[in-house]
Amino acid sequence: MVPHANLDESRLGFVLDEVRNQVECSVRDYESSMHRSSTTAIAAILNSLDRVENGRACKNVLGALLCVLGENIASHQEIFDAKIRLQCLVSSNGA
Repeated sequence: MVPHANLDESRLGFVLDEVRNQVECSVRDYESSMHRSSTTAIAAILNSLDRVENGRACKNVLGALLCVLGENIASHQEIFDAKIRLQCLVSSNGA
């Protein structure tokens, strides 16, 4: 069963904009292009959720994401490395 993952419209818009920006930055970066696209997407979602102030809503979204993805995801270390790389790319682009 997928948990209820409800973010209000403004937070959801923020998360989507942040994810889009991070993914766009990643396609211009050789190292990021070596990650599976799903790893980059998960890392971008997690980075964006880290910036949203509603902790409970973020946990619900994360829970729903993990339910949908199941076991078919990269290791925690690969996702962590991708998160850090995306954070560096976004900061160097002045976003």
